[in-house]
Amino acid sequence: LAVVVGAPPSPPGGGGSSSGGGGGGAAAATAAAADVVRVLPIAATLVMFWCVYSQMSTNFVIQGCQMDLNVLGTTLSPATLNVFDSVVIMLLIPVVDGGVYPLLARLGMPMTMLGKIGVGFCFAAASMVAAGVVEIARIQAGPLPGNATSPCSEDGLPLPMSSLSIWWQTPQYMLIGLGEIFTAITSYTMGRASETAPHTRSPPPPLTPLLPPYPTGTS
Repeated sequence: LAVVVGAPPSPPGGGGSSSGGGGGGAAAATAAAADVVRVLPIAATLVMFWCVYSQMSTNFVIQGCQMDLNVLGTTLSPATLNVFDSVVIMLLIPVVDGGVYPLLARLGMPMTMLGKIGVGFCFAAASMVAAGVVEIARIQAGPLPGNATSPCSEDGLPLPMSSLSIWWQTPQYMLIGLGEIFTAITSYTMGRASETAPHTRSPPPPLTPLLPPYPTGTS
């Protein structure tokens, strides 16, 4: 590991010399491994962000199942509120990229990539706080009149619905969307940076910020 960490960064062209034989190939492999090791601290930190992101399809849905799902005479699916995450991303990416970042740069406070990731983590943390506040309010609100059972109940077991409306979950979804704008998009940009070794880059699908953080492969 010491040899790998101490190896010089690989050149932008990627692989080793075509005429250098085995020695060139070994040097290229060592440099490639060093490039991967250098991005591991950031990658490990981002795992925490994606753990928060995954709550939208797990615990947020479970929480929503136990809230008042009645909307205009119909029963709303708790997963529907995921749309607020996507709406925030689509509406605010142009604002952040075209307004916030340039304004901060003109004020002499340009945001670094790590700074953007840190801001995204703050929004993710705020989302967890909002979800906790909603959960406390849900428990204290009491069940719906008539002890209505949630459509999410399984195996015939009753799942009472709280009288607190599911719309109170909206802020926690929107805050995660804001976190994605700063953390997720910046991490993808970092992976495509020109100084990054070609073998550590990921392809930049246009809608990646709207998709789950599945591995995108290597070039």
